[in-house]
Amino acid sequence: SHFVKKVAISFPDSEKYFPKGKTVLTGNPIRHDITLGNHIEALKKFGLSPGLPVVLCFGGSQGAARLNDAMVYVIDKNIKQPRLQIIHVTGEKHYGGFRQLLENKGIDVEKSGHIILRPYIYEMQDAYAASDLVISRAGAISISEITACGKPAILIPLPTAADNHQDYNACFLKNNGAAEIISDDKLSGENLLKAIESIVYDKKRLMRMATASQRLGNPEALEKILSEIKIIVK
Repeated sequence: SHFVKKVAISFPDSEKYFPKGKTVLTGNPIRHDITLGNHIEALKKFGLSPGLPVVLCFGGSQGAARLNDAMVYVIDKNIKQPRLQIIHVTGEKHYGGFRQLLENKGIDVEKSGHIILRPYIYEMQDAYAASDLVISRAGAISISEITACGKPAILIPLPTAADNHQDYNACFLKNNGAAEIISDDKLSGENLLKAIESIVYDKKRLMRMATASQRLGNPEALEKILSEIKIIVK
């Protein structure tokens, strides 16, 4: 950072770690189409109803075993008397085991009509568009996508992340009113369901968090970075 002309940062709090006057807040570049989903069309694609809130849960491209374990409880509590609709992405290596856990409890998600279970989702723009609340780890790209889409979040930072950077990412959203945090060691199905219900059934809180999330988003991060490069190379 002492030798470059500019440092592009994702969070305002990062500025203090770099030489004064060199930073520019750009955010992380994300796929442009991630923000282009349409809520009603996305619900139709997933076969979900506009009458119940939708929770999107994922643990990154590889999935997250502890998050999957907690979601078994959440799905079990919503399978017979649905108050929530759920899109849960297990990660490919966890998919078979997760389905087996549900089958052991007599849960057939295919017949539910309100639980969508996938090993991986390619159409993430539709998943974000359909959702009212997102549950995920707190990696930089996930944070960038969640805020670019203006979604409230429940974040479970990965405890093994280098220098606890996911904790800092999650705290940035929480401190700005866009997310709630459950630490990995406190994660359980009961705690997760309680957190979900405290947000999705409080429409005013849900709206406040969505507005805060959108305010933090940088959907034009790529354009900002390219603009800075053009200034430097002139």
